[in-house]
Amino acid sequence: MTPVRSRRWEWAVVGAVWFVLVGVTAMWLAIDRHPPEWDYANHLERAVLCWRGLVTGDVAAVLGRSSFYPPLVPCLAGLLFRVMPSDAAFGQIVILAFLGLAMAATYVLARRWASGGGAVVAAVLVGTAPLVVQLTLRFQLDVPLMAMVVVALETLLRTQGFKRAGWSLAVGIIVGLGLLTKPPFVIYVAPAIILSVLAVRTRDAVWNTMAATLVTLIIAVPWYGPRILGIPMQVQSRSFKQAAESGLPDALSAASLAYYPLNFAAQFGVVGVAMFMVGLVVVLGRGYWYVLAGLAPLVAFFLIQNKQLRYTLPLLPLAAVAAGIGFSALPRSVRAFTGALVAVAAAVQVSSTLFAVPPALSVPLVGIRLTEPSPPSRAAWQQRPILSLIARDASGRDAMVSVPPNSAWFSIANFRYYAVRDDLPLRFMRAWDDDR
Repeated sequence: MTPVRSRRWEWAVVGAVWFVLVGVTAMWLAIDRHPPEWDYANHLERAVLCWRGLVTGDVAAVLGRSSFYPPLVPCLAGLLFRVMPSDAAFGQIVILAFLGLAMAATYVLARRWASGGGAVVAAVLVGTAPLVVQLTLRFQLDVPLMAMVVVALETLLRTQGFKRAGWSLAVGIIVGLGLLTKPPFVIYVAPAIILSVLAVRTRDAVWNTMAATLVTLIIAVPWYGPRILGIPMQVQSRSFKQAAESGLPDALSAASLAYYPLNFAAQFGVVGVAMFMVGLVVVLGRGYWYVLAGLAPLVAFFLIQNKQLRYTLPLLPLAAVAAGIGFSALPRSVRAFTGALVAVAAAVQVSSTLFAVPPALSVPLVGIRLTEPSPPSRAAWQQRPILSLIARDASGRDAMVSVPPNSAWFSIANFRYYAVRDDLPLRFMRAWDDDR
């Protein structure tokens, strides 16, 4: 097979896997009747408000909507809300598009060090990782952040140490958009940026670096400028204070340090973890420093107290790249069996996570869960009918609505989202809030 035909076949496999993921996710969304929970509802609310702000030309309102979450992803979804005003459509189309972008960028990045088959394995491992599949069901910023990180890492390499002006400007644009996806973006790309800057050797490369920086500032400063002091304080609070209030173990305690290693398989899949371990040995032996730089931010997440698998999700593409390198290093006679194992594991992970078929998988004796099933539910929730009755009873007057429960499916977050979406004249408060 010629190199061109081989590349086409590889892209066809990656595309086919993504289309299957889109199809099964659409099936899940068509069945499920859960209302959006907590942050999911908050992001959908911002999407609707962003669309309205863009329609009226109120850019200040769009930029000032949240003190911590940038507007890029909600506004992309807001544009779709105009033509697809469905909870199961306008948000998830954006998430699935970012998933496809992440898989494509992972394939391209892995192709630098792995064989074509290894690059395909890397893309499949990312798209079918249990945590990725689970988060694809919800309109949150984690999958878009993961996609922007791996795109930025690939684009940085294309600058060849900022020698190429066009790609240097592209880096500036992508880093700026990455910052508008979620503030922690900079943590995931900082080691790779430093490595690229250290490779700068010529005056033209210096100018290209400065131009890329300027482009990033032009894109990011309008949103970050008013928050330049507040965001670091929020990050510090989320990393330690809120974790302590939630009763999480100290950052450097044995239980805390063991969290990510013990849950890596639930995040990435058992076969993915095994391939990653093989690949990591190869990466270290061959001195693939850029891959290690992409994985280096993991150290920062070990040092904070608030440990969540979502926080390390943007590192999965680099873990997949390492796994693809490990696959490529296997003897040719072993690769076919390993590829089949990857395919079977991917199918089981997706099926277990989306439909609980098979039910939650776990490691025998140890009890470590390998999947977190999120099967769809046809149970009807009544937020919108309740709000319609309240608005009708208020006869056009503003009404204050108190939502005492704070459960995932029945909280002030999803009630407020539905009121905003349906443009009802209602205001909301928690039952325990004193401020009226």
